[in-house]
Amino acid sequence: MGSGPCLISCGPFLVSFVAGAKKNYRESLGIWLIFSLTRLFAYLVLGIIAGFFSQEIVYRIYQGNTGLYLLLFGGVFILLIGLVIFWGGNKQLKICRILEERFVKRGIKSTIIFGLVIGFLPCAPLLAVLSYVVLVAGSWHKGLIYSLSFGLGTLISPLIVLVLLASMVPKLFSENAKFMKLFQKICGLIIILLGLELITRVFR
Repeated sequence: MGSGPCLISCGPFLVSFVAGAKKNYRESLGIWLIFSLTRLFAYLVLGIIAGFFSQEIVYRIYQGNTGLYLLLFGGVFILLIGLVIFWGGNKQLKICRILEERFVKRGIKSTIIFGLVIGFLPCAPLLAVLSYVVLVAGSWHKGLIYSLSFGLGTLISPLIVLVLLASMVPKLFSENAKFMKLFQKICGLIIILLGLELITRVFR
């Protein structure tokens, strides 16, 4: 899953965030690690619920308002981060300065929130894994072990390579200010579109 569906859903945001926010390779590794561990935490919580209760409980959570609220919150948050990167932290707008200072320059908070959103996001691959956990676990601690195994598997992903490569782009073109400004806007636009895509799921 880490090289397929999970990479497709996580890669565009992390790669665009790292490149657009001009993170160095150490910061990029930190962002990848924090995101992966936060997503793993979400899998553990869902695995315990699936093992302790049943598959029906998990599906009821996502079929109710919880899944919609998660999509809406995650979409709006990602949209705001994309706007900040697109405008390059516009100093004239107070909200832009605050978001850049708290969530772009210090990417830990935004990475944790994004990791939780992706980890709890109602997607077909995750629900399939939880269904499997219900079938083979039979208890909450086995559900924890199986979901931990799945989460560790998603860590071994091409995403870490993509994030490191993205951190090199700003250095390669740092001397060309016009290109860097355009590149930053493209990264911001990608994140904006990802946020809008999550929001539109609420109304489908």
